[in-house]
Amino acid sequence: MPRSAWRTLFLTAAIFGAAAGTAGAGELTVGINLPQTGPGSSFGVPMMNAVSLMPPTIGGLKVNYVALDSRTDVTQTAANTRKLISENKADVLIGEAVTPTSLAMVPIAGEAKTPLLATSAIKSLAYPVDDVRRWSFKIVPDDDTTAPPVVKYFADKGVKTIGIIGFNDAYLQVWTGLFDQLLPPTGMKVIAVESFERSATSTTPQALKLIAAKPDAIFVAAGGTPAVVPIRDLRQRGFKGIILAGHGIGLPDFIDRGGKDVEGVVMVGEPFIVWRDLPADGPYHKLAQKFVPAYQEKFKADPPIMAAHLADCTTLLEMAVPEGLKRGQPGTQEFKDGIRDALENVKGLYLNNGLLTNSATNHAGYDPSGEFVMTVKDGAFHLVK
Repeated sequence: MPRSAWRTLFLTAAIFGAAAGTAGAGELTVGINLPQTGPGSSFGVPMMNAVSLMPPTIGGLKVNYVALDSRTDVTQTAANTRKLISENKADVLIGEAVTPTSLAMVPIAGEAKTPLLATSAIKSLAYPVDDVRRWSFKIVPDDDTTAPPVVKYFADKGVKTIGIIGFNDAYLQVWTGLFDQLLPPTGMKVIAVESFERSATSTTPQALKLIAAKPDAIFVAAGGTPAVVPIRDLRQRGFKGIILAGHGIGLPDFIDRGGKDVEGVVMVGEPFIVWRDLPADGPYHKLAQKFVPAYQEKFKADPPIMAAHLADCTTLLEMAVPEGLKRGQPGTQEFKDGIRDALENVKGLYLNNGLLTNSATNHAGYDPSGEFVMTVKDGAFHLVK
C-alpha cells in the first residue's frame, strides 16, 4: 500500500476508531481536508485534534468522519477532495487551513454540488456567490472584516506610513488590495512591500529593506508559525515601530516559537482568542466554556482558534442537518441541497469566530462587532481595552 494511503488510514483510525470508508445507510458523511505535514501543519494539527472531539451523532444521524492529510499541497488537496466526494460519498466537506489549498477545494465542491465549510480566511472562498461559490460557506471572518479595525488602530496611533511583508501568494495580494481601498481617506500610505515563501527560515534581506524605508508601522500578512520569521528578523535588526499581523497568528505555537520577539505584536482577531478577557455572562465566553475543557482534558493544552473553527463547524451542522433531512436522506442531492440552504439562511448565530448572519449574497456574514484588538503580553494574547 502506498505510504499516503497508510497515512490516511492511520489518521482516520486514530481519530475515529475505524478506517476511512463509505457511510452506511442513514449515516452522515463529513469529509475533511487538513494539513498534518508541510508549512500549514501548525494550523492543521490542532484542527485535526478538534475533529476528534466532534460528536458521533448530529441531527439523530450517526456521523462518518473521513479525515485526510493535504500535506499543505494544492495538488494533494484537490485529489483528496475528489476522493472524499467520489469514493467516500461526503455529504459535507470541511477544510482547509491555508489560502492556496483552501482555494483548491472550492471549484471541486461547487462542481459536485457539495456544501463546503471553508476554514480559511481569504474572501474569495465564498465571494462572489456564483454558481460555484454558492456551495461554500466561510467559518472564518473575511480579511476585509478585520481590515477596517486594523486601519483604525493605525490611525488612532498616529501612523502615517506603513510597510507590508507577507506570504508571496494570494494572501499578500488580498491585504495590499485592502490597504489600497481603505487608506486613501485616512492620509496614511504604504511605502514598501516585501514578500517571502511560507517555508522560509530567514527574511533578513526583506526586513532590512523595510527598515530602510522607515515606516511608522509594519503589517505582517502572514499566519501561523511562519509569521514569526519576519517579525523576529524585524525586531532583531532594530525595528522599534508598531508590528501588526493578520489574524492567522492567533496560535499558542506562534507565541511559543516567537518568544520575546513577538511580545507587543498587535492583531485584530476573533473573540475566542481572548475569551477569558470577555464578560463571563456573554455569548463568546459561554461558547468557549463548552469547547475548551474537553480539548484541555484530551490534549493537555489550550486549544488555538484554528481548533475552535471545528467547534463552529459542529454548531452549524447541528443547525443545518435537520433541515437537510426535511428534503432527503444522506447520500442524496436533496439532502445536500437542504444543508446548503440552511447554511445560507443562518441568522444571528454566535460562534467562536463571531456573530454570523448569512444571505444569498454573503456566505461570510460576520458582524464587525465580533472583531477585537489584542496584543501579545507576557506570553499570551490579551484584549486591548
